[in-house]
Amino acid sequence: MATAVKKFSDPETYMLMGDAYRILIDGGNAVTSYQKALELDPKHAAAKNAIAKVYLTQNNPDYFLPAFEDAIKLDPTYSPAMFELYYYWYFRDVNKAAGFLDQYVANSDPGVEQELMKADFLYASSKFAEAKAKATELITQNGDKVPARMYRMLGYVNDTLGDQAAAKQAFTTLFTKAAPEEILPQDYEGYAKIVGKIPGSQSEAYGNFQKAIDLDTVMANKVKYINSAAKLAKDLKDTAQEANWLGVAYKIDPDPSQKALFDWGFANYRARNYAAADSIFCNIYQNKFPDQVFGYMWCARTAVARDTTLQQGIHIPPYQKLLSYTDTLPDSTKVKYKSLMVEANTYLAQYYANVAKQTDSAIVHLEKIVAIDPTRTEIAKTIEQLKNPPKPQRQPAQKQPATKPATTKKKPTGEGK
Repeated sequence: MATAVKKFSDPETYMLMGDAYRILIDGGNAVTSYQKALELDPKHAAAKNAIAKVYLTQNNPDYFLPAFEDAIKLDPTYSPAMFELYYYWYFRDVNKAAGFLDQYVANSDPGVEQELMKADFLYASSKFAEAKAKATELITQNGDKVPARMYRMLGYVNDTLGDQAAAKQAFTTLFTKAAPEEILPQDYEGYAKIVGKIPGSQSEAYGNFQKAIDLDTVMANKVKYINSAAKLAKDLKDTAQEANWLGVAYKIDPDPSQKALFDWGFANYRARNYAAADSIFCNIYQNKFPDQVFGYMWCARTAVARDTTLQQGIHIPPYQKLLSYTDTLPDSTKVKYKSLMVEANTYLAQYYANVAKQTDSAIVHLEKIVAIDPTRTEIAKTIEQLKNPPKPQRQPAQKQPATKPATTKKKPTGEGK
């Protein structure tokens, strides 16, 4: 009845009905209404475009791409469909996007927005020098009226072209001119990466990574920013900061990987944070992954690093634990760890022979080395020396001093006269 009152034969009535159904998230009835509009006006490009947008919300490119293209066929000047196709292909195939951008610009009112799109497209097409020139031109022509995002693009373009000072300035302007809601967490990440390339700006880089982490609400993105900070620290050979950021990433991730734990521990080892490395490898790693060798291996190596003289013996229990682990492995797996087993037995033998003076224990571990690698003939010689140490040479007896004083001959009577 309502349709009869509002001109049942008018396609715009069905367009309004379709729009209402879309608001109600009823895609099926929305499409039906738009199709009825097309039945009344087969050249109604807006109806075909509206059908395409329903399928677009359903992320169904098999339907929305042909529908957008059909809208242009119905009306070769229909720019909304051209824009949708340009935007879709902008992120997937810039060559396809180029044609739709040209069509859109040719069939829409000229203005700043079209010029901004051209600048964006130059950047997406990797024409960085041209993109920089276009963005600079737009900023010069439009001043404060130019959208703040132009400074973002200019920052990335300058960074790509190797001008980090100009890139830094562009981002600084972005942060000054953009409204708070326009600034993205990725802006702070991008700025951090840029200033991280400028000598003396590392601390500023880490601070901006932290801003990105604080601003973003998606946990996966937070972890990504933290890992970016850790990578910067690694590239700068700043082992202390690398260890710090990898620790932050591990602790914030609800489901951290085994590799993340290892990287955190190894970064602390490289940074000489041996107490932290010990805690990670000897406790966390071994408890979480008791069937993996790395916790035992790096726990022991950390102990060696902590006691450079190897006199304290703190490396003995970790190496004993490492060998207990390898003893449980099948021969087919154990063969992969031959060098590691030799390493453990070597440290144990040296300690027992040189520090603890427990020759029998030293011999046990040396014999294990020979069993693992029979080519180590020098070890066999060492074993023989320990079993049969050279007897101490007897010192020659010292001549005892005379118990009586020597007799002095008397001078003959009258001698010397």
